[in-house]
Amino acid sequence: MKKIVLLFLLIIASQTNLFSAFTVTQIVTDEFPYVKVNFVATQPNGQKFTDLKLEDFVVTENGVNMSPTLELSCQDLEEKAELSILLVLDRSGSMETNPEDGVRRWDWVVEGCRKFLETLEFNGRTKVAVSGFSFDARLIADFTNDREMLIDTIEKNNSFRSYILQPSFY
Repeated sequence: MKKIVLLFLLIIASQTNLFSAFTVTQIVTDEFPYVKVNFVATQPNGQKFTDLKLEDFVVTENGVNMSPTLELSCQDLEEKAELSILLVLDRSGSMETNPEDGVRRWDWVVEGCRKFLETLEFNGRTKVAVSGFSFDARLIADFTNDREMLIDTIEKNNSFRSYILQPSFY
């Protein structure tokens, strides 16, 4: 019976987040020596805290309590995240090989990239670059927010190079 209860408790504990989370999202030093820190604080259930107060924080610098200098303003931001994304694509000879259904593996990559880029929200400074690797790595497209150019570049990049991995395992 003890084993069953212990197993049950382990299963419940593994399904529940037992800890709060504090994630720094941005540090702004434009007005140094004043520093602003943007953060997200979540409860164990994943919901945001809505009632944080200055007393909930302790900030030290070199062992000195800096809490008396703190200011706190809580606000929900509706802004979308700005991202820098690097797509790294396999350009080796194996991507040219036709699998059993007769479709090149590379066609699957192109389709996946197209769908990803078509659904990506290019918010603010969000940009995407594309790199390919086979025998070496190459930049296919530098960081840009031009969705059509990225899709076109990926679709037209049809050069494959073979390389042998086996010798590296000896």
